[in-house]
Amino acid sequence: LSSVVRAFAFGLRGHAADWRDLFGHVRWRWEQPGGLHVLREAMGGIRTDRRWWFLTDGGHWENLGVLELLAKECTDIIVVDASSYDVDATAGLRRAVRLARAELGVEVEVDTSHLEPGESGTRKVPWAIGTLKYASGGPGHIYYVRSVLWDGMPVDLADGGEPDGAFPVHPTSQQFYSSDLFDSYRSLGWAAMERTLSDNPLPDPAFDEGQSSESV
Repeated sequence: LSSVVRAFAFGLRGHAADWRDLFGHVRWRWEQPGGLHVLREAMGGIRTDRRWWFLTDGGHWENLGVLELLAKECTDIIVVDASSYDVDATAGLRRAVRLARAELGVEVEVDTSHLEPGESGTRKVPWAIGTLKYASGGPGHIYYVRSVLWDGMPVDLADGGEPDGAFPVHPTSQQFYSSDLFDSYRSLGWAAMERTLSDNPLPDPAFDEGQSSESV
C-alpha cells in the first residue's frame, strides 16, 4: 500500500510540475509582443517604461524621414526619394509637405514641374528645389532628388539591365536583385545626385554658422 501511495504522490507532483510549466509557457506567450501590443499602440498606450516597444522605420507615417530634420530647423536639407511610386512620383513629397504644415507649422514650397513625365515618359531633371519657412520665421532650402529616368541620363540606365520595364520603381515586394539591377540602382542614385548638385550648387555652410545643415 505504501508503494502505491508513494507512486500516486509522485504522479501528483509530476502533474503539478506539468501544469506549472504549461502556465508559465502561456504567461510567457501572453507577455510577448503580439496583437495586444499592436492594439495598445493603436490606442496611444505605448510608454517608455514598458518592457516592450514597437519600433518601425516610420514609413507608414512619413516615408522620406524629412520631418525630423524640419523639427530641427535645418537650413539646407537633401532628400533622396527612392520609393516605388510609379505614375505619381511626388506623392511621398506631397505627404511630407502636408505633415510639415500640420505637425510642425513649417511651410514648404517646392516646384515639381520638372518631375512631370514628358511624352517619352522621362523627366527633364531628377530634382526639385524648394524653400522652407519655419514657424520661428527662419528660412531654409530643400533639395529633393528622385529616382526617375530623365533626359540626358547615362544611356545604360534606360532599363536597369532588366526586361520587366519596372526600373526604377520596383515594388517593395521585390527583394531579390540581379547584380545588373543592383548596380543600376546604385548608378542611378549617383548620377541623379551628381546632376542635382551640378545644377544647384549647395551654399557654403559657413554662411549660416550655428545652424544645422543635414541630409537624409
